[in-house]
Amino acid sequence: MNRDQLRALVSAGIRLDLRASRSTHGRTRVPPLVIALIVYAFMGTLLATALVGQRDPFLYSLFTISAAMFMTGLVVVMEYGTAVVSPDDFHIIAHRPVSSRTYFWAKVLNLLFFVSVTAGAMTLPAAIIGGIFVGGGAFTLAHAVASLASCIAVAGFAVLVYAAALRIWSYERFTSAVTYVHTAVTFVLVLGYIFLPRVLGGDVALLSVERGGWVYVAPPAWFAGAVELATGGGGTQSVVLALLAAAATFALVSAAGGTISLDYSRKLSELAAAPGRADEERDRGHTRGFSRLGLALCRTDAERAGFELMAAYMRRDKKLRARILPAFGLPLAAYMAGLLTGELSGTLARGAEGVGLQQILGFYSMFIGFFFASGMIQSDQWKASWIFYAAPVENRDELMTGARKLVISRFLVPFFIVLYALMSLTVPVSSAASFVTVVFLLALITFALLSLTSPRLPLSQAVEKTRQARQIGLIAILGAFIGVLVAIQEAMRRGPAAVVAIIGALVAAAGATEWLLRRRLRARLARQEYPG
Repeated sequence: MNRDQLRALVSAGIRLDLRASRSTHGRTRVPPLVIALIVYAFMGTLLATALVGQRDPFLYSLFTISAAMFMTGLVVVMEYGTAVVSPDDFHIIAHRPVSSRTYFWAKVLNLLFFVSVTAGAMTLPAAIIGGIFVGGGAFTLAHAVASLASCIAVAGFAVLVYAAALRIWSYERFTSAVTYVHTAVTFVLVLGYIFLPRVLGGDVALLSVERGGWVYVAPPAWFAGAVELATGGGGTQSVVLALLAAAATFALVSAAGGTISLDYSRKLSELAAAPGRADEERDRGHTRGFSRLGLALCRTDAERAGFELMAAYMRRDKKLRARILPAFGLPLAAYMAGLLTGELSGTLARGAEGVGLQQILGFYSMFIGFFFASGMIQSDQWKASWIFYAAPVENRDELMTGARKLVISRFLVPFFIVLYALMSLTVPVSSAASFVTVVFLLALITFALLSLTSPRLPLSQAVEKTRQARQIGLIAILGAFIGVLVAIQEAMRRGPAAVVAIIGALVAAAGATEWLLRRRLRARLARQEYPG
């Protein structure tokens, strides 16, 4: 392994991660990685604050390190395709005298840098707050080191699993599987986000966990035991747990490098050379059902072109689907939690006071458009968007309008129909209909407002690193605005007339936001030039 080459490649990768660029939403030149770190730091602070009453170093560390490991796993899973196995820069490096091992370790060290700063943003608030309320300066240092080691171990494990999958499956099948993995991870994350406050309900200081044999098979407990040992607590069990934590970290990182690096360049060569095969049979006769309805709503040839372009790209680009479809894991997790707790029952418009799972379900359903609003303007082949600027189209905004109609007709409308069918199983049909109608209209308004903040042509921007995990984190934080749904629910309690008035107002608001969006798109895209 050539150290000079390794240093140069790692340095270049870090500079690219930190390079300021226009954010997907808005005109800021703050690097996307910095925005992600702010989101993660805020999430870490919220969790640490919720646990501030817990004086047991082991339990405090167990919960905070568990959250950090899970979020790190989420980040690595969602960014693995761009951070490690992406063949995009292979053509730049392949003809140079760079060994497979050097190239691989450059990718891995770049990933470790990414994991380290992400883990630091999530765990440093917990370490500092824990040092103040739990165990002093020694606890802060021990917690920070153990948390970083745990997140690196998670990253090493993810690299091993994904590398093994690539040995078994082709890259196309691999990216298809990743779509479902992303959705499942999102589902589990939201379930944890919903149930954790219930687990921690009441006095956090009274929370206790029986420390039995399970600690030897629970990786977060290994690192929590190491923290306890470093602060002068624990006994033989903490020594064993600390040894397990150190051994696991070393073994996973070593195995990831030793088993993958030798044929890494060969694998990337196969990925780079593999043609993007489109399923021609699926391309034929695809305007069925809701897609045909959406296409019929396109008023001009330019709108139909935008509709067809987005439809074809979403069929062919599995990476795009992997970036967008996890959005559906959010409301499905809330619905499952509602079934398990029995909160999704009775008449929704006359439910219990305050925020419940019905409002959380509605909130997550609203923000499905959050993923689409940013995902539909990003593409690995964004440089091909020059065709939009060369095409003889009088109003370029109609291309984006057609693409948005594709999203609404093919994804949003079917989803809310399924949501209505699911909710009708546990609540009265009329109540489910009014709830789903209100949330659907709010989703349309949210989708338009988010598109309003970033008036771009479809598939015309480069894919941002950290975008997916940042979006999930932002949605979790934006839960503070769930009070809008609570207020609407309170108003709906006044009777059918109030329900009709609210729906009418939301229909008017949806129409107004669409009108504003079309005006802003037309004005902005008329001046916009090809960014390549």
